[in-house]
Amino acid sequence: ERPKTTTPRLSVSMVRKSKQASGNAALTHYEMRHKLTGEHGTQERRLAGHSQYRLGDCGLSLTPLVDASTVLCSPSGYLYEDQAILQYLVTQTQLLKEQREKAQAQQKATTNDDNDQTDDLGKRKAAFDASQKDWVKKQKPNVQLADATIQAAKQDLKRTSYWLADSQPVLETTHVAAPENVRPLSPHSQQPLRRKDLWPLELEYSNGNATTFNNNNNQRQLLCSLTGKPIRTQAAIAYWTSRDEPGKIVLKEEGYQQLIVGSSSSGSNSKTKPTTTKKNPKIYCPNTHQKIKYTRELQRSGSSFATSGQATVVQKYKPTMT
Repeated sequence: ERPKTTTPRLSVSMVRKSKQASGNAALTHYEMRHKLTGEHGTQERRLAGHSQYRLGDCGLSLTPLVDASTVLCSPSGYLYEDQAILQYLVTQTQLLKEQREKAQAQQKATTNDDNDQTDDLGKRKAAFDASQKDWVKKQKPNVQLADATIQAAKQDLKRTSYWLADSQPVLETTHVAAPENVRPLSPHSQQPLRRKDLWPLELEYSNGNATTFNNNNNQRQLLCSLTGKPIRTQAAIAYWTSRDEPGKIVLKEEGYQQLIVGSSSSGSNSKTKPTTTKKNPKIYCPNTHQKIKYTRELQRSGSSFATSGQATVVQKYKPTMT
């Protein structure tokens, strides 16, 4: 018997054709979605906590205010180092002054040029009228001379090269607009900011042993002056008993609400119910026992958590390739 021989079979894998409308497209859905997201379409980026403003840092230099000599608070609720914000106000005031002077000088020069042009045009017109009157008196009309002059002018036009430019570029002066605001604007709220609107604050920090907001044990935490709890992403309020004295920072829910409730119930008798219907109860500082006259809500620290109530994702759209 002859030995049986087996012929090896070749396994050919056929590529299945896509039944979708975009099956013949040059780029797949994965490539369009993941490979080219940075070139076109809607881009999304998630904001981390370290890339946002944090309460306890300077709003201009973004450095911690632990070693700052004086901390100032703006009406919008941002904290600044005194040297940084004062230098900003001086610089912006000087820039506004220079812009105002340039606008006034340009307006004055434009007015003078218009007056000079008007006077020059009137003088030339008067001189032309006088010369025409004199020429009419002295000269007699000569038709042949006029025809010869016209023919000579036509010959000059024919000899003119068509390569010559018909007009020359004119340098246009840049218009300098006068500043709309007299005072410099706040770097965050873009509202007019004055030096007397910046009120001093006294900050209290931890000793540096507790875990901080960004898990850096060497950095000290900002504390509530009433409860002693660290202020991370909670809402906080600053209060002052006088504009001349530095203010304090307390938590809005756990600190300032306790002051309101305590002030409303302290004056009432123990046998009667506390009177909480008063619109503006007198609130006293627990440290100095002075009446709190001014308060400002501070800007909350940024967080990457969606439950913080702040925007954690930013979007930017770029036109597609098609």
